[in-house]
Amino acid sequence: DPTPPSTSTDGGTTNPQYGYLYNWCAAMGAQNTAACAEATTPAPDPTINICPAGWRLPTGELTTGEFTALNNAINAGSTTSPTGLETNGLFQRSGYWTNSFNYQGSGGNYWASSQTSSNNAHYLYFNSTYVNPADYGSKRYGFAVRCVAL
Repeated sequence: DPTPPSTSTDGGTTNPQYGYLYNWCAAMGAQNTAACAEATTPAPDPTINICPAGWRLPTGELTTGEFTALNNAINAGSTTSPTGLETNGLFQRSGYWTNSFNYQGSGGNYWASSQTSSNNAHYLYFNSTYVNPADYGSKRYGFAVRCVAL
């Protein structure tokens, strides 16, 4: 069952927040590979993930990643404002989980399917003054997901 909506105040506007936060291994469909947790090989299969059938996690590399292409297309490539991302309703400032909830309502973090090292994977990060479509962080953090059609 989906999580019932909660609300957060962002710039004076109340926005619904849906869903869960997942570590990278869960977002990658809980694949039983060493790379899911803390290795680079064998590489997880990007077609296996938490997304519904016919969907997958986006890629996150800086020059070729789908998060970069999306930011270029609907946010004019801005790295100083998330207006295009938020105006289109594609992303909310969901915050993230480490040992507690962090930055809910002020930052957005969305997993990509690509890893950067044994401990880190790409993700899209944004707040009110910064956008990084190819950031990377610990696979253990709990971030949100958005899926793209195959």
